[in-house]
Formats: sequence, structure tokens, C-alpha cells
Amino acid sequence: MKVEDLNFRDMYKNICLLKDPEIVSPEEMTAVFEFVPEEKINAWIVYCHIDEKGYLVFFVLAGALISGGKVKIFPCGYKKFLTIPRDKIQQSEILTVTEDFSEAFKDKIEIINDVCAVPETKEKTRFVKSIDNFRHPSFPDDVVVYIAGDDKNFVPAFVRCINIEENIFEGELLTDVPTGNLKAGDLIKFGIGDFAGESFLCNIGGQCLEKV
Repeated sequence: MKVEDLNFRDMYKNICLLKDPEIVSPEEMTAVFEFVPEEKINAWIVYCHIDEKGYLVFFVLAGALISGGKVKIFPCGYKKFLTIPRDKIQQSEILTVTEDFSEAFKDKIEIINDVCAVPETKEKTRFVKSIDNFRHPSFPDDVVVYIAGDDKNFVPAFVRCINIEENIFEGELLTDVPTGNLKAGDLIKFGIGDFAGESFLCNIGGQCLEKV
């Protein structure tokens, strides 16, 4: 299975084995290890999360040497943190190994979870499957919302989800919109609409909850 084949939730907050030795360059080795292993690393153990910028990333936990059906691991330095964005490794082979390594890396994962923590309301939106078709593949919190202005023409814009209540979402506009006097940073409500048999996310009439 390749990274590009998976929904972000298949990897989110999971420990994964990436069978691609080249995702960490030779120059980045010192950003991963206190002492670079002499053995030839041919895979990496990583932990998937969404960073503070909303980017789906993989935190490198250890190098790995897969040989004869066995996996030898080379843990990263405790205070060494290197992240790899999803769009850099779309073609990499991936395997979920959370059950095998959760105990070994629990302390470092706790640090990562604390650094990447978001409000519970935002976390809840990450598990709403009905909006998956509208999510950005590398920024799962960001969805395409069509905003209708006074002329009834819909304008697409990226919105970052922050809450959901009774199937109505709240989100922050990430770009200015040439309709309804909306601009980046404004908070809006939106939901799933239907037009000619096609579903889409919409904010009817440019409704704004809060302006920046």
C-alpha cells in the first residue's frame, strides 16, 4: 500500500513503517540521530500527525533495517525532531505498526501530541467522513467551500474547519473572497448542499460569524 492510496485518518496518530530509505537525505541524518548508524537503513518508523500549520506530516521516530523478515530499529535522538510532509512521500510504501511500537515510543509520541494539540471541537471535525471529498490532501482541516454572493454566483474558497454542531460547520476563511465582503480570517458557517445531484460545501449568502 502506498501513502497516496490512504485516507489521512488511516495514518493520523498512528505509527507507520515507511519502506523508503531516501525520504531522509544524508544531510538530514544529523537532524535525526545523535550518532548516525553505520548500518544501511532501508526504512523509517514515523508517527503521523497534523502540525501547527495544518500540514499532514510524519515525525521520524527511528531508522529501520529490514532483513530476513526482521526489523532492527535505530531510535532517533530524544530531542531530535524531523518532519516529512505527505506530498513528499506519496509513492512510498507504508504499513501501520502502532501495536508493535507504541510502548517503545510512547514518551516521544506524547511530546508530539502535546505540540500538535488542538481544541476538541476542531479534533471532532477531523473524523467527519462526509466532507472527505472536499478536503485538501495535505491539509486535512482545509475544505473547499462554495460561497454565494449577491449575484448568486458561487465562488470556491478554502476554509479551515474549527467546529461542527448539528451538521453545521464553522471555519476560518483562508483566502479573500470577491463576494459578500469576506476576507481571509473571517469565520463562517457552512454545510453540505446539493445541486443537480452533486454534493458540495456551501455558505449561502456569504454569512459571516465574525470578521477580523
